[in-house]
Amino acid sequence: MGSIRVAVAAVASLALVLGVAAAGGIDWSKAKPIEDDGVGWGVIPLDGGKVDAFFGRPESDYVVVRISCSKTRSLDFSYIDGTMKPHAKYRVHLRTGTHEFALSGRTAERWEMDDLVELRFGAPTGQLAADLRAGADLLVFIAEDGSQWTTAFALAGDAKALAPFFAACGG
Repeated sequence: MGSIRVAVAAVASLALVLGVAAAGGIDWSKAKPIEDDGVGWGVIPLDGGKVDAFFGRPESDYVVVRISCSKTRSLDFSYIDGTMKPHAKYRVHLRTGTHEFALSGRTAERWEMDDLVELRFGAPTGQLAADLRAGADLLVFIAEDGSQWTTAFALAGDAKALAPFFAACGG
């Protein structure tokens, strides 16, 4: 089974105090691109012809976001960070092109060995997938429920590498 051990080198540098009120608008210009050497979109082959997508550094442990196909025609996202609280609800806002998605997710147990917490959230496949296939950047804002936006980043780059992922997802 193709797998990636998720490590968070430099993800702590993504956490920004944005000063945007939780009830206020989002200043999308605060989502700066991750520009580490060799990072970009890629796919992880899995058993049974399935494929996950990721943004990170291929052939390494550095993965910022991992995306899986869901049986409910949605995309399941996983984001790992050492600063998030376990068992907490988080608000997530995504933007691709001119489309915005207001979502929520929940964290699980803290990973003892790595001292990391995983946030999982789902997003509708349709327009989000179409925008990514067309080469739109993915802008991400994350905040604990009731808090100000604390994390923002942009995933830019050539999404053509995601073609096998979208084919495996049925679109």
